[in-house]
Amino acid sequence: MKISLQTTLLGAASLIAMAVGFTAAPQTEPVVLTNDSGTWVDCPGMPAGCKMFALFGDVASTGEFAVRFKYQAKYRIGPHTHTGEEHATVISGGPFHVAVGDTFDDKAPSGKTLHVGDLIIVPTGIHHFAWTDSETILQVNGMGPFKRNFINPADHSSGLPK
Repeated sequence: MKISLQTTLLGAASLIAMAVGFTAAPQTEPVVLTNDSGTWVDCPGMPAGCKMFALFGDVASTGEFAVRFKYQAKYRIGPHTHTGEEHATVISGGPFHVAVGDTFDDKAPSGKTLHVGDLIIVPTGIHHFAWTDSETILQVNGMGPFKRNFINPADHSSGLPK
């Protein structure tokens, strides 16, 4: 009996799939993540007053992620874009303000104000900036790889006002 290459490959692929299925144990319980589930660290590439921790996933890798940011009162995030769509939810504090443009302007007519529980979706490549009134925890969800690119890296509008 002669076995074709196609049959052999199909059989091998089936065995690999079964082996992977047996070794990848399914999640048997819900996973709860809170503001105390991780270690808050200084936000990379941002001035003092911004802390973050990754809830799950890795923003630099392919796949879904969730990251929380804790901003001090009056914190500003200068004009920037993202390499992917940003889904941001105010978890606590606020209000959190977002506006569209290339120059930081807390009176910009495009400004939107978010309160606890509110979600904003910022499309890929949109030039935007943000600021807080009081200490705010913001959760950002998206698909990686995900990166923030400042419109003008020499613009020092991020951080706490001087």
